[in-house]
Amino acid sequence: MTTARWLLLFLLASVLLPAGAVLAADKEDPAKAVLGKWWFPKRNGKMEIYRDGDKFFGKVIAYDEEGALDKNNPDPELAKRPFVGITMLGDFVYNAGKEVWDSGFIYDGDNGKTYKCKMWFDDGDLSKLQARGFIGVALLGRTETFERVTKAEEEAEAKAAAAKTATAEEKPAGKNE
Repeated sequence: MTTARWLLLFLLASVLLPAGAVLAADKEDPAKAVLGKWWFPKRNGKMEIYRDGDKFFGKVIAYDEEGALDKNNPDPELAKRPFVGITMLGDFVYNAGKEVWDSGFIYDGDNGKTYKCKMWFDDGDLSKLQARGFIGVALLGRTETFERVTKAEEEAEAKAAAAKTATAEEKPAGKNE
């Protein structure tokens, strides 16, 4: 076998083997598929879903309106808190038999209400998380779709933030513009 073929095989193996290991790990623990960063349905903010023990939670990590408060919360004290940082999803448990995360809650910042909730992926599409908030039974509720934040979107955001920081550092001290 020529050197070029060995090199090609090595490159393919180095790309495919780690990907296969990730897929195998997810098959061992399919509950992890929900972890990561997700756009709000209106794409006006993001949350990050994380695991704490056997439960899953989602925390708001970005919102288009800088400095926004949780103004629609019916509790006057909570209405003063920053919207970024609140727990939007919580207490979800993965139900392997049904392939859903259930027994959780979702907080709707638009109306300040908290609902029971379950989440799932349709047809194995791990880029779109379905979340159904409801009162009482799931039949009486609304389903929203959260889209996974892509690597390209994260990289573009990181570059924009770095450029903004560099621009801010270039301003002469004492100048207010």
